[in-house]
Amino acid sequence: MTAQRVVMVVDMQNGVFATPRLARERCVAQINRLVRAADKVIFIQHDEAGGLEAGSEGFALLPELEQPAGALYVTKTACDAFYHTSLAQ
Repeated sequence: MTAQRVVMVVDMQNGVFATPRLARERCVAQINRLVRAADKVIFIQHDEAGGLEAGSEGFALLPELEQPAGALYVTKTACDAFYHTSLAQ
């Protein structure tokens, strides 16, 4: 089996960044570099009342993130990307 480079991008959502965060541009630039070098990319988004509801603008990923074709998207409802999600598989 050949090793794959997998990048997991967690909680990089509009609602999380509604309050200005330090180094947003630098973080996004680094994530985009990693995404371009990855064999597989998994975007993990938090779904929660108060602005992060699935389908809302707050739930959406930051628009400047590169989202390659074939990327996987996982929704989580806890502060754990593996709890009650398909990532454990």
